[in-house]
Amino acid sequence: MNILVRLSIRYFSMHLWQTILSVLGVALGCGVVVAIDLAITSARAAFERSTVAVTGKATHHIVGAVGGFPDTVYTRLRIHANIRPSAPIVDGKATILREYKTLTRSSALLGHAVETSYIVSIVGVDIFSESDFRPYLRYRYDARNFELAPFLSRDNMGILSAATAQELGVRQGDTLLIEYAGIRHTVEVCGIVTPQDEPSKRALERVLICDIGTAQKIVQMQGKLSRIDLILPSDEERELQAMERIRQFLPDGLEIMRSTARPKRVADMTRAFELNLTALSLLALIVGMFIIYNTMTFAVVQRRDILSILRVVGATRRKVFAIVLAEACAIGCVGTVLGICLGIMLGSSLVRLVSQAINDLYFTVAVTAVEMPIILFAKSSILGIVCSVVAALVPAREAMKVSPNLALHRSSVEEKHVSRRVRYAVGGLVCLLLSVGSIMLPSRSVHWGYVSVVPMILGYVLFVPLVVSGITHGIAFFGRQWIGTIAVLAIRDVSRSLSRTGVAIAALMVALAAAIGVGIMVQSFRMTVEEWLTYTLNADVYISPPSLVARRNETAIEPRLLQQISSL
Repeated sequence: MNILVRLSIRYFSMHLWQTILSVLGVALGCGVVVAIDLAITSARAAFERSTVAVTGKATHHIVGAVGGFPDTVYTRLRIHANIRPSAPIVDGKATILREYKTLTRSSALLGHAVETSYIVSIVGVDIFSESDFRPYLRYRYDARNFELAPFLSRDNMGILSAATAQELGVRQGDTLLIEYAGIRHTVEVCGIVTPQDEPSKRALERVLICDIGTAQKIVQMQGKLSRIDLILPSDEERELQAMERIRQFLPDGLEIMRSTARPKRVADMTRAFELNLTALSLLALIVGMFIIYNTMTFAVVQRRDILSILRVVGATRRKVFAIVLAEACAIGCVGTVLGICLGIMLGSSLVRLVSQAINDLYFTVAVTAVEMPIILFAKSSILGIVCSVVAALVPAREAMKVSPNLALHRSSVEEKHVSRRVRYAVGGLVCLLLSVGSIMLPSRSVHWGYVSVVPMILGYVLFVPLVVSGITHGIAFFGRQWIGTIAVLAIRDVSRSLSRTGVAIAALMVALAAAIGVGIMVQSFRMTVEEWLTYTLNADVYISPPSLVARRNETAIEPRLLQQISSL
């Protein structure tokens, strides 16, 4: 075995570029998987943290339609129904304006500039109802940086976490300029809290806590609430009794739901989106497997004489099989490590695009950091190494099976591949029929759709040997007088080396088909939307309030602005 290891090291050091190509194939495939997983995980974690920030210890919520419901519902529940603990909440997403100069009390001069413009969650609370829900808002929880009197007695007051204040570069007493739906508001930072536990610290990232009246004014919900937080008994029977009692006081259009139901609904909305991205990343890894297969096939072909001699002098089939798989495993390990590093760099820039897509299609999310869970890297490592080993199984089996007296003749292997091309095509036809049949089955499952595509890809790959052989023979027969003898020999060599050229062509086919397929889909959607806009939007200019979520606008234009526009 030591001789085989030394021969492998010597071979790959002599064929350095071929080795680098294999490592890059695994690295690119694994890097795309890591990058997309990082982007998805970071966006999901940001939403979960923002949900924790506004949910706190609430077990249930009372919610209504988009746009909120009258705050008199809370008064009726708390006073007449005596539903406690309960807390009213107004929430929304706003933007802190770029390059806004903060004003300080200690100086009449302008302070330093806030260099970043980012989204913050506005959370309006009733401070006296919050002690059971959000402990970091209790009076004297951090008395050094939390002035309760200004928060209650003055308008436009807000509280930030220490981490958010540091990121913004603001201190207690500074003023923030916030924009919501095109309308600007100033909020003075009257408190900076430092939660003691790590979950609360992360939950308060990019969250601005205001009095409920201030929040209603900022998010244009005067006299309305976003929801009511409740803490109900944990006992199932008592919980059901409390929920039934609460429903008797709720007007039509409002419902009571568990606090875990809302994140689950959001997860259900984004599941197909995340699955699409994951499938695209795995496709890149499949192309990397083709490269590994081709590389290991070349390695077996180029060392066929050495391996045959080793077989003659006593190397067993098991040892030859093991050394080829070990080579693929080593390439997979190096490629996976490089792929993880590449994925981290790519994921840092990709997270912005994924977050923007989620903002446009589903909900508003502000990603403050790229999440890097260990399990994600473990999954990517296993994928990269296992795919490399699986891709090398056929070349390893080829190196193991051929007897020593035939191992010196590559033509025996190529003749076998050429003779089986019709058989491969029949298998490809079966796979295509199986794929078409599974696609036509009545199912709304996205997973089933991807499972149905796998035999289609395999079917086209199995057709490659027959198609390549037919095309090369046709070019050689009809084009001899135009392309010359040397070109004919080169073209014929493509069909005579189907075990290697067929795999390379199949890899290019899969990658090109994916690019064309996605391009056609995107262009079709774009043309459909453009055609719909042509018939729907007939005016020259449209005016609407800016929104953080492109797919909807929940705010109205101010009447004063409407009067100004109509007078033009």
